Amino acid sequence: MGIRLIYLDTFGASGGVGRVSRELIAALSRLTPVALAGCSHVVDSLRDHIPETVPLHNLTPSKTSFRRIGYEFATRICKPRSLTLSSLLLSSLRYRFPQSSILVNFPQILPPPREGLRYSIFIHDLNWHSFPGNFGNPQEIDACCRQWCRGADFIFCNSEFTRSELLSRYPIPHEKTVATPLAPFSTCGTESVDASVLHRFNLREDSFFLFPGVIGLHKGHDLLAAALKQANGTLPVVVTCGRPELAASPSSAYAAYLADLSKDFAGLEATGKLVILQGLTDAEMATLRQSCRAFVLPSRYEGYGFPLAEAIMLGKPFLHSEIPAFQEITARHCFPAKERRSFSNERDFTTLLQDYSQSTPLPASMSANQWTWQDSAQLITARLVPTK
Repeated sequence: MGIRLIYLDTFGASGGVGRVSRELIAALSRLTPVALAGCSHVVDSLRDHIPETVPLHNLTPSKTSFRRIGYEFATRICKPRSLTLSSLLLSSLRYRFPQSSILVNFPQILPPPREGLRYSIFIHDLNWHSFPGNFGNPQEIDACCRQWCRGADFIFCNSEFTRSELLSRYPIPHEKTVATPLAPFSTCGTESVDASVLHRFNLREDSFFLFPGVIGLHKGHDLLAAALKQANGTLPVVVTCGRPELAASPSSAYAAYLADLSKDFAGLEATGKLVILQGLTDAEMATLRQSCRAFVLPSRYEGYGFPLAEAIMLGKPFLHSEIPAFQEITARHCFPAKERRSFSNERDFTTLLQDYSQSTPLPASMSANQWTWQDSAQLITARLVPTK
């Protein structure tokens, strides 16, 4: 049987988007013959994280990213201008696999293709502050996503919230959108605690909060800093994003945000209220998830919210902001809580940090309605892989 589905990835193995690809490609491969396509950087990063049975197709020269080759293509090669890099890539895949469906993961990183090319897309969120390069001017990437959506056969969204937001923002037929709720990552922390990891970071079990996530305005690191500055007698919060990299800021607005955050992080670290870690392995993250007092999640926006899903699966307590993505997860997968664990402002956040520091909170009680990556894969293949 030939390849039935091409997973065209633009991101690679890192971060939450990359971990989605790792889990989803494996789940899809159990249902239908699937191949992974991407630039050399993407393919190489995913090579050791997906099943050996999944063929790899490198679409660019060695050590070349889609961003770099896209710039070269647009400035030197693209004549006429309507011929974009994504058009070239999709045309190449369609020529090699004329009968296969193509699923483009995280398409916002590429310019939209010309009309007439058949593809579907997987959308993770519609928050353009997720992209620091668009911090001050998100209109360009918003227009890019609009065009991708207009030409897609199907649009898979990682939550009902993302789907409803997509439908409210763009004129898209409801029937071409599919909510594909995702599952916690298989490496989220079900292994036994490694005491050497805690010793290396000078931490003790049940004596710290955990805030996993990358730096970004939407993650709410500044809200955490503001709450900790007001709090008294709280356990330290471990952040796994590292220190803000001021040199990496692509806009003046984002540079100002990072400068303020860097100053706050330094002050909180000096007083012991914050522990800053970065570059952690999956095994180290697993130990931190298992050992923390509770997850702290002050996000302003999430498309899905994997850390909250992982906390629920691990039976760990959590504090979270009252945003739609988190509310969807708790409503679907938890019984109603007797104690408060969400906040909508800095004062309530500070109070909860202080209360949870004094006594260990109760974990969330999972409902019987749990979810797997196989469920997500089945929703995708049902639309993209026709049955005989």
